[in-house]
Amino acid sequence: MNTERKFPIGPTPEWDESFDKTAAIMRITSFPTELEQLFNGIGANDYRLKYREDSWTIQQVVNHLADSHINAYLRLKWGLTEDNPDIKAYNEVAWADLPDGKSSPLEVSLSILKGIHYRMGLTLSELEEEDWSRTYFHTDRKKSFTINQWLVEYDWHGRHHLGHIRWALENRPK
Repeated sequence: MNTERKFPIGPTPEWDESFDKTAAIMRITSFPTELEQLFNGIGANDYRLKYREDSWTIQQVVNHLADSHINAYLRLKWGLTEDNPDIKAYNEVAWADLPDGKSSPLEVSLSILKGIHYRMGLTLSELEEEDWSRTYFHTDRKKSFTINQWLVEYDWHGRHHLGHIRWALENRPK
């Protein structure tokens, strides 16, 4: 398997003090606009493109982003309002194979992402310093995550899938 196509921007980084939170918040806030710009000038046939033979289609990736970032937003809110709450994973592969994952129009998921990312950015830009060390417990991964690590992961997640979509569009059959 082509690792570059699987992880176009590399694996998920770990939080450290050198991470630029301000830049990450800006990327999270602007993510839906960047995603939308990728779709200027492409047709519905391009929605079925894949970035790897065994990967999701562009349409499934965009719908996955909406599913994933809905969950991310809930994790953020739970982590900020409860003491180390349990959060669970969801079966992202099964969700992507549901009818809405396979065939929802990109505009629907883009609308979801615009709203969620606006609210993420608003919340993140107003956090107090002590909020960044608040945690939630991921029951499948069996570990607690700080809001700092949440920021690293979801900043990465959006850019990771933008890389997949770019690759599929740049390498589509002529």
